[in-house]
Amino acid sequence: MGGEVGRDIKVWRNLLEDTTEAALDAEAKYLLEFTKSKLM
Repeated sequence: MGGEVGRDIKVWRNLLEDTTEAALDAEAKYLLEFTKSKLM
């Protein structure tokens, strides 16, 4: 992840400890709801 540049400048990092599909789906749902709340 991050490709060659990301590796060279060391900017890539995991933002979530749990990267299972269920955890990623839950995070996506949370972020979508957060974004919607800011637009209302």
